[in-house]
Amino acid sequence: MKETDLFEPVKYCLMRDLGCSDVYGELANCDVVGKRGNYDVIVELKTSLNFKVILQAIERSNKGAYTYIAVPKPSKNNIHWEIYHRFI
Repeated sequence: MKETDLFEPVKYCLMRDLGCSDVYGELANCDVVGKRGNYDVIVELKTSLNFKVILQAIERSNKGAYTYIAVPKPSKNNIHWEIYHRFI
């Protein structure tokens, strides 16, 4: 699985679960940016949770109201999402 494969499921999640009206990929050095009213929701995507993505999320946390890290969590039958977040 590549990072680009993660965009569509995360976009769907942001629109359905968080109520984002618009979702953009690769905007202002962020993997995904969602617009929810006056708030920006930033998501950093990685195929596995590691120190690099945590640092990226910390660096991006001043650019939006909410910053998330999204990584796939493989299971035997399908993929479940683990989303780690930091609220400002």
